[in-house]
Amino acid sequence: MAPSRHTRSPRAALRAVLVTAGLLAAALQPAAAGTTGLRLQAAASLHGPAAGRPLPLGIAAALADELAGATTATASLELPPHLIHPVPPQRTAGPAPADEAAGGPSPPEKPYGWARLRHDLPFVARKPANLSSGEKWSALAVTGTTAALYVFREDIREAWQDSSSDSRTDFLNSSRIMGGAGFAPAVAFAAWAASQLTDNEREREAAQLVLESWAMSAAVAGIGSFVLAAERPEDGNNVELFSTEGRGVSVDVALAASVIPPLRRQYLRVQPGDGTGRRILKHGISALLYSGMVLVALQRIDADKHWAPDVFLGAVTGLAVGGALNQAHDEAQATRSQVHLEVLPGGLVLTWNLNLGPT
Repeated sequence: MAPSRHTRSPRAALRAVLVTAGLLAAALQPAAAGTTGLRLQAAASLHGPAAGRPLPLGIAAALADELAGATTATASLELPPHLIHPVPPQRTAGPAPADEAAGGPSPPEKPYGWARLRHDLPFVARKPANLSSGEKWSALAVTGTTAALYVFREDIREAWQDSSSDSRTDFLNSSRIMGGAGFAPAVAFAAWAASQLTDNEREREAAQLVLESWAMSAAVAGIGSFVLAAERPEDGNNVELFSTEGRGVSVDVALAASVIPPLRRQYLRVQPGDGTGRRILKHGISALLYSGMVLVALQRIDADKHWAPDVFLGAVTGLAVGGALNQAHDEAQATRSQVHLEVLPGGLVLTWNLNLGPT
């Protein structure tokens, strides 16, 4: 009896399976940081020891989710050796990660600890040399805004001082909470204490992110004040380069801004499954954090301690350092979410883990 014309050959069936797997992998590629990631590691050779006969291909898939647990599915195919070829590493389009572009070490396995700190410090230091095209445009916008504020800084100071009042000064002085030296360490301690109760890596990572962002932002603001050494408004209007007497970048505002990116990454990013109430809550808390930063900036102007460009550069410093640390942790998280090909006697095993990020 002649076979049906709808019957597929084994090779055609295999191609259909591989095409389906490719489409699934493409669909799982991340559209933005923090979403499901899929990365492929290639074995040096996928040819088994028994050349000339079909090799069993075992596929084990594990989808990890912090809330829902894990599910496992297995399947097997008879794959002829002549169809097996080494698989090149896969990566999404766009600029190379900062570590890869600069030839840096691979990120550590844990998202916290001393190894994580040793990775984050050089990552932030190399970041200015590894800006994406969008980040370069942002840097250009910051430069232009700073120049404009310098042109009008005395007019801004005069207008603000002319409209000063005791009630406004009292309000701003009482609102300078986030600019205090102890605010970020207190937030970090609260996150770490919560991790002792929940045993959740997210809280430990949050504590370290906040402390790193706080310390690095203070250091970068200090360097910026040395490079762009502007006098305090109450002392004069001179601006020098490379002087230890300068105050060209507000450290208080940098400290206030430094806690925002880590907290948003760990707790305030809107997830696809968030309901309306949760979305409103996350946006509301984010707005409060940014408002706190702005109040610190206004207080420094009101107290005649900083010019308008000083507080602007302080805010940019804290947000940029925190954002760079977020990127370092996002790339490490994507690295931990990957596919492994392992060659075994008589075949190979494909395993993939999908890290869905902090929830």
